[in-house]
Amino acid sequence: MERYAAFLRGINVGGVVLRMAELKAIMAGLGFGNVETYIQSGNLICESGGIDRRTMEERIKRGIRDEKDMDVEVFVKDAADIRRIAGTHPFESEENEGKLYVTIFGRRLDASDERKIAGIGSETDLFLPRDEVVYSRYGDGYGKSRYSNNYLETLLGVSGTTRNWRTMKKILGMIGG
Repeated sequence: MERYAAFLRGINVGGVVLRMAELKAIMAGLGFGNVETYIQSGNLICESGGIDRRTMEERIKRGIRDEKDMDVEVFVKDAADIRRIAGTHPFESEENEGKLYVTIFGRRLDASDERKIAGIGSETDLFLPRDEVVYSRYGDGYGKSRYSNNYLETLLGVSGTTRNWRTMKKILGMIGG
């Protein structure tokens, strides 16, 4: 059975608390198999039971809303997506892996989005859109940049969630990359 990665936006930050044990129980109750979580920020790997990604996203959102009364954005990627996204980071040759991030969006980015991304950044903060993600390098650290997840969402008018490169590489290993 095919494995998928699901990324939940805004979990266990800003007072939005969802324990990974609770998330695993919700997922099992929804019929997803072999559920694994990684760290406390809403990353999970599971088997789908034969449904497509968009249906999975909606089912997970609804399950969390029903069980925890929380509205959470969910981004599901199949193993091939994860291999493509996490296989290589365009800024990986830069000095520090800890400064590399990926923001995953709910849709493929178009030429207009790419132009908007090309218009941001600084000497230390670099961005490159590709398909449904933006690869970034935050030279002074993610927490010190004005180009946060919220900034990118507002700029592009689409929901997204950001993960550091170490997390993406770990997810790649978990999903079978």
